[in-house]
Amino acid sequence: MVYLLVAKQCVAESVNNMQNNGELTPLEIVEMFVTVFCFLKDSSEVNQTLLEDFRCCDGYIFLIHFLLKLEEDPREETVQALRWVIFSYSLTKSSLISQSPFLYIEP
Repeated sequence: MVYLLVAKQCVAESVNNMQNNGELTPLEIVEMFVTVFCFLKDSSEVNQTLLEDFRCCDGYIFLIHFLLKLEEDPREETVQALRWVIFSYSLTKSSLISQSPFLYIEP
């Protein structure tokens, strides 16, 4: 199953959809991130390929930029979205971080 998802570039397509759909609200993008986080966590228990796909398609970079953008927006919906994405990531990060190199940005 993982190899089919890699062949169809599903992870890259998901990140691309989150980045380039101007009609999505921050909360909708957060819901997409939560889905991707859960999927990556579950698949990483068997195979690291999808985590590598997420890294290669700049998923971590997009996540960082998205969180910084949310942090600058004072609207209540955005504050809730930021809390939700941080909370959901914290639930999955132990598996993701322990099994993949995290993004390092040089100063």
